[in-house]
Amino acid sequence: MEQLVRINNVPLCPFCRKEVAYYQEITYYADSVAEDLFNRSLEGVKNDDPQSMFILGTMYDTGSFVDRNLEMAFKYYLMGAKHEHVDCQHNVANMYRNGEGVKQDKHLGFFWLKRAADHGFDRSLCVLGDLYMNGVGVDPDFNKAFECWYKAAKHGHADSQYNLGMCYYHGVGTKMNNREAILWLEKAYSNGIWEAKSIVDYIKRNELH
Repeated sequence: MEQLVRINNVPLCPFCRKEVAYYQEITYYADSVAEDLFNRSLEGVKNDDPQSMFILGTMYDTGSFVDRNLEMAFKYYLMGAKHEHVDCQHNVANMYRNGEGVKQDKHLGFFWLKRAADHGFDRSLCVLGDLYMNGVGVDPDFNKAFECWYKAAKHGHADSQYNLGMCYYHGVGTKMNNREAILWLEKAYSNGIWEAKSIVDYIKRNELH
């Protein structure tokens, strides 16, 4: 179900379009700007600034200005995660899940993803729903998957809107409801999930009475 987006061959969360843009922004800094950003972020880390930890983690993750080093990326992301920086928590979760920069541990991946999701972080909520749906690092729980996607969908997260619509259509984690399925699939389509339209058309043509 999951396809990893890659920037400079760096695997990223499959549901993180906004994050991709941020990684691109850092990756394409001019060297002089990147050096200043790197040095200021080092100072920020000394002052326990979680955003500086995130920036350094991203630079090591992408090989921007510094040589790519996933162990160092994980180190700084984990520092930021412990300071409740949700992007860092999300990235730590992905690195644990994929075994990048750290030994693979799906249970710790789930732990950090849930921590970010508990802060209301839409991307983490979406992936957490996927883990509950497929029983990765946790026992399968369709109801919790539905709840995660519902929370993120209400905030406008397109992938969650699509997943929520499919839950309503198939009756997974909730009762079957074609009208709710259409509602959320149309929202997903309006937010760029193009495949949602063919499903909406099919439901309207064959299953609405």
